[in-house]
Amino acid sequence: MTLAAAPEVDGQGFWAHKGNHYVNLAQGGVVLVRKIPGTHRCRARLASELAPGPFLVLDRETMTWKLEPSLPLSDIGNTVDLSARANSSQNQPHDNAHDATGAQAAAGHDRQDAENPLPAAVHDGKNDRFETAMAAGEVMVARGLMQFPAEQAAIVRSELLAVERIFTDAHFAIRANYLEINGVLASYFGSAHEVIKPLLIDALQRGQSLSAEYRGVWGENKINGVQSSHQLRQGWMNPDDFHGRIFINLSHVLENTLRLLLGHEFLHTTRISRFNSIGPSARDFFYLDARAQSSLNRPVPGHDSEWRGISEVIMQGGLTVDYLNAFGTNLPWFIAGVREHSGVAGVQDIDTALILFNSSPAVRAQMAARNADSIICAARDLQRLHQAHLADDEWLKSLVNG
Repeated sequence: MTLAAAPEVDGQGFWAHKGNHYVNLAQGGVVLVRKIPGTHRCRARLASELAPGPFLVLDRETMTWKLEPSLPLSDIGNTVDLSARANSSQNQPHDNAHDATGAQAAAGHDRQDAENPLPAAVHDGKNDRFETAMAAGEVMVARGLMQFPAEQAAIVRSELLAVERIFTDAHFAIRANYLEINGVLASYFGSAHEVIKPLLIDALQRGQSLSAEYRGVWGENKINGVQSSHQLRQGWMNPDDFHGRIFINLSHVLENTLRLLLGHEFLHTTRISRFNSIGPSARDFFYLDARAQSSLNRPVPGHDSEWRGISEVIMQGGLTVDYLNAFGTNLPWFIAGVREHSGVAGVQDIDTALILFNSSPAVRAQMAARNADSIICAARDLQRLHQAHLADDEWLKSLVNG
């Protein structure tokens, strides 16, 4: 539906349907909202969910609504960070007999009847922009694990359990405070790692909870299979997607290959429909990939995992623009992260951002603590450390018991 065909709104920019309020979005389409009394704002929400969505503000010239300007990055872990276009009802069959929001649906807030249908542009979370706006050569062939080939579905379930254990074991390792812990944390978060340890622990706990929920009935139905001609593209999710859907290239569904990808993508989430857990809303400020290590212009230390050496160079102030450009990454995210964590509001270009990042251990630590690759790779190495100590304990017990 185009804006020209949108229902006429009242003087405050709202239009009503069956006791609910809707607004017309500036980018096109319609979204269900909850008014915020005493303000000129509203908040997007789902008809079938109680969880709030993003704040919207009215453009009085067009009487359409736009996303409120983003909050500082320091607040992203406690907010819902999504596009209003992503707020849509769940794409799974809605069984009110087993759903906590069934009373709301029975009251007429979750139905579309023939006499008074809702506009077609109200998104339903199926065949929406997250599913249709894929790259050329990519086609979704399985919506939910039930539509995966049985062997591949079993592998994904195994990898979901594996990534939950990564987060769990990493948290155990930090709590155990092994002698080697400081070395691992320094590699991933720099010399100021003690300052961000609470943030890391919080991210690990959230990742563990999310992994468990993705293993459940609702979570399995958020994992989609894609046939892709882009062989290097393993999978992805869009942080703006309120449903938290994960798209996996079926060519990469192999044992021991998905757990880091899944953990990385889970860390990008915030609030997800049907889930109790809230993700840490991690960003992709930079990646940890040995394929671009020559762009760092420094020798990369040798470790059990190649990504630890890459991170160590970056956390010692060795990040370069060539390394960032090797991935075609979102440089604006990196610049915004430096601007937020350095407190220098005038940072607008990548060269200035890199100077501030490389010269400040505190900025590097804060950004790494919100960087998805840094968190999941650190978690995997912490898991290895924990497992090594458990193995040593078992060996000592066997010696004692003879």
